[in-house]
Amino acid sequence: MKTPRCFIPSVLAVSLLTAAAQAPVAEYAGIQVVAQSYGKDNDALRPFQSFDEGVQMGILIKSAAGGITGFDLDKASAVETFTDDKGTALHKAGSFKNGFGSFPKISADGKAGIITVEGTVPPAAGAAKVTLKGKVGVRMATKKETVKAGAVTEGAKLTCGALTIEVKSLKKSSGETQIELTAPGSMESITEINWLDAAGKKLEADRQGSGRMGFGNKVTYSQSWGVKGTPATVEFVIWADLKTVEVPFHITTGIGAVNVK
Repeated sequence: MKTPRCFIPSVLAVSLLTAAAQAPVAEYAGIQVVAQSYGKDNDALRPFQSFDEGVQMGILIKSAAGGITGFDLDKASAVETFTDDKGTALHKAGSFKNGFGSFPKISADGKAGIITVEGTVPPAAGAAKVTLKGKVGVRMATKKETVKAGAVTEGAKLTCGALTIEVKSLKKSSGETQIELTAPGSMESITEINWLDAAGKKLEADRQGSGRMGFGNKVTYSQSWGVKGTPATVEFVIWADLKTVEVPFHITTGIGAVNVK
């Protein structure tokens, strides 16, 4: 009697279909066209408070299972094609952030995020469609763990997995401690920071800002915090299963731009 061979492939097929259904997808969200301006540089008159002529397209990333925590727009994202139906290249290769806008947003439930792709060349006269093709790196995670990072003193090096975070400055004023953290890599894997006093009690704290300076491989990330009281140690709550998923997009949409240059 032969062993049936249909069961394992069926399970595999169901698993693949389930994985595909849970994978994030990219959808068209909107488009903005700045056809022309009047004047030069920062004094130019442009609609939408735009800094340049050109086309901006919004892309909505959806994950039915949730887990979206951020985007990798530097290393895992790329614009392959951004053209109108007249053959005009709307994006110049090698420009800042590969054409991606600087302010992506994530929904509170982790099921959606939105990015923009920005071109600085207006469509040709008579162009009616724009096509955008590429990929975006989406940060995904569902599990958290707490890391005891070390003592909080000015100049201290705090350990967060493979990332070393420095207490760049620590200043006390009116019962509050102002702290600036810097790191050579992104701190987006950190979902929460617990500042603890000498007795191990969690102190009330507010993140007051964050930043990023530099280009290419020489980038410094920073966070500033206001902590009520005097923190002695700190814990980082991090995403334990953080991964980057490359999500392709290929969108063609009409613009009806009959009066552009």
